[in-house]
Amino acid sequence: MVNQVMQMAAPAIGVVPDLLGADEPRTYLLVFMNNAESVGLGGSAASQTLVTVDGGAFEIAAQGSSGDYLEGTPLENVDVPESAEALYGDFYGSYVNMSSARPHFPAMAEMVTEFWDRDVAPTLDNAASSRDIDGVISIDPIALGFILDATGPIHLATGDVMTSDNAVDLLLSDVYHRWNAYLEPEIVDGFFASVATEVFDKIASADFNLQAMLSSVTRGIDNGSIYFHSFHDEVQQHIDGEKVSGVLPTSNEVESTVGVFFRDESASKIDYYMKSNIDVNQTCSASGSEFRGRHDTAPRHRPRGGGCTARLCQECDVGSSQFRTAVYVYGVPGTTLESVQMDGREVRLVRDDVVDLDRPVAYFETYLQPGEIAKVTATFSVRVTSVRGPAIDADGAADHRPRERLRPGGVTLPSRT
Repeated sequence: MVNQVMQMAAPAIGVVPDLLGADEPRTYLLVFMNNAESVGLGGSAASQTLVTVDGGAFEIAAQGSSGDYLEGTPLENVDVPESAEALYGDFYGSYVNMSSARPHFPAMAEMVTEFWDRDVAPTLDNAASSRDIDGVISIDPIALGFILDATGPIHLATGDVMTSDNAVDLLLSDVYHRWNAYLEPEIVDGFFASVATEVFDKIASADFNLQAMLSSVTRGIDNGSIYFHSFHDEVQQHIDGEKVSGVLPTSNEVESTVGVFFRDESASKIDYYMKSNIDVNQTCSASGSEFRGRHDTAPRHRPRGGGCTARLCQECDVGSSQFRTAVYVYGVPGTTLESVQMDGREVRLVRDDVVDLDRPVAYFETYLQPGEIAKVTATFSVRVTSVRGPAIDADGAADHRPRERLRPGGVTLPSRT
C-alpha cells in the first residue's frame, strides 16, 4: 500500500513538506466553485476560505462569500489584458464571481487574492489580515463528491447527511429549492460556510484512508475540478504543464487541443439542468489542417423560484423563461479562425477577431427556452507554406470544464451530473 501511495504522490513529493508548513506557516485561499453557474474554469467563485497550515496542522482563519466583496469596482492592482476585456467585458476584474470566467487559473488566483486583500482582509483581526497568501486552491462539488468517497458521509448542521452520491444534488440544486439565493443570501452563504467547515474538519482529522484520498484528489484533478496555483516559484515549477495548474497547452508538442467554455449570463442556476455535447474533428490535406469544434446545448428543465433577480442580468430580460449562455471556442495554437456556423432560435456571433491566451477565439451568445437546442461550430485552420512549417498532431483533442479533457483518437464525453 505504501508503494502504491508513493507512486501516486511522486510528482509532488519534493514540495509536500513545504506546502504543509514544515519550515514555516503557510496560508492558502480555498475557493469553492459553484457549477450551478458555469464559467470558464468550471463554476463561479462563490465562496472562499482562508486556511493556515503550520507543521501539518490545519486551521480555518476566515471565511468569505460573494456578499463580502465590493462588486462593480475594478481592482487597481490587476491588469486585465485587452483580449480578456473584449471577451468577458467589464465584469472581469470587477466581480469576484467572474474571476473564474477566463480559462487561465493563474490569472484567477491573482484576481481572487487581490479581491480578498482589498475587501475581506481589512475586516479581519491583525493576526489574520497580516498573513500573506501563499497559494490558491479551487474545488467544485464534483471533486467534493470524489473526496467523500474517501472520508465517508459528513453530517451537516442542517441535519443533512452529505455523501458522495448526493453532494452535487445537495450543493447545486437542493439548496436553491429550500432558499432563494437572491432574497435570502445570508442563509445560503451560511449553509455553504457550514459545509466548508464540516468538510474541512473531517479532512483535517485525517480520519480516512490515505490511498483512497489520493485517488479521489487525482480523479478531481483529471476531471478539471481541482486547481492549484502557488505564488512561490520553486513550488509552481513542479506543476507547470500539469492539468492541476489550470493552464491551456501553449503548443502542439504533446497533442493539439481545442477549448470549449461556457458562461452563464442569466445567473439563474440553470447549469445544473443544462445538457451539452462537444465534438471536435480534424481534417488534413497537402496544404494544411483544419480543426472543427461543435457545441450543442439545451436546458432540460426550468428551475424553480420564478424570475431571476440577480444584479448581473436585470437588463437581460431573461428570468426563468429563457436562458442566456455565452460559448467560447478557443482554437488550436498556431491556427486562425476560418469560419463559424450557428443553428438555433436566437444565436449570434459576438466576436471572431480576438486572440486570447495565444489562441484564436470564437465567441457566441445563445438564448434558450426549456427544451430548445442551440448549435455553434467554429473551424480553425493552419496552412503549410514550408516543409519547416508548424507541426500539428494528427489527432485533435478538446479541453473544457468541468468534464474530463478529451484525448486524441476519439472524442467521448461523460454525461454531466
